[in-house]
Amino acid sequence: MDLSLLRDLRTDPERPFHRGVAVVEGAKAVSMMLRATVPLFVVGTADELVGLALPPSVPTRIFGRAELEAHIGFKPHSPVYAVVPIPERTEARVDVRAPRLFLNSIVDNANVGAIIRTAVALGIRDVIVDGATSSPFMRRAVRTSMGMVFHATISYVADTEGFLEGCVAAGNTVCMIEQTDEAVPLSSLMEVPDVIVVGTEGRGISPQVLRHSSLHCVIPMDMKGCSLNVAAATAIVLSHVRSLRLQYPEC
Repeated sequence: MDLSLLRDLRTDPERPFHRGVAVVEGAKAVSMMLRATVPLFVVGTADELVGLALPPSVPTRIFGRAELEAHIGFKPHSPVYAVVPIPERTEARVDVRAPRLFLNSIVDNANVGAIIRTAVALGIRDVIVDGATSSPFMRRAVRTSMGMVFHATISYVADTEGFLEGCVAAGNTVCMIEQTDEAVPLSSLMEVPDVIVVGTEGRGISPQVLRHSSLHCVIPMDMKGCSLNVAAATAIVLSHVRSLRLQYPEC
């Protein structure tokens, strides 16, 4: 393991990403990584590593606290890290009939991580990202996701409109979360969609992308003109979808 990948993370946070690995930070996130089927290399202080009770098959490197702080360039809240290879890119398929979450032009790393963390927690493990969405494996996204990006299957599309058009043609229900004149309240959604699309911060899903949908859903607001952060909106939507999955498991 090349430990230079962890050097000066504060000043060069994406060095690991550009070298094909992601960094999972903190004891809680690293402990969750032990439940993912991915290879790990764990670095930390002796007391943190003992607390994790790592299996012998996981390679480790023990640092003194001062040594670790000098290496990474700051004082961490929880001095333990897992270095994980980034999975190979796979193209999303239109013929999958299972609930999937599509991230359309989500540019903020923290939003990407928060959305994927929520999706995994609420039972959606298949996440599609388009070319305008920030990589889920950049440091801030991995940190915000608490490592949950490695508990999801991430697939990619180069042509957002073409992919969604193909999904609709293949018989998939494509539900876009957006405030439009045609949108129905989220509470009226009574079937689990095959593809749930959430759009970019600020302007939302573009009219060009909205054309390739089965329906639009909106979260009703008490205050006119209000909107929610995309991560918060996604959490509300996926909570409703989870209740549908539990109530109608055949959907």
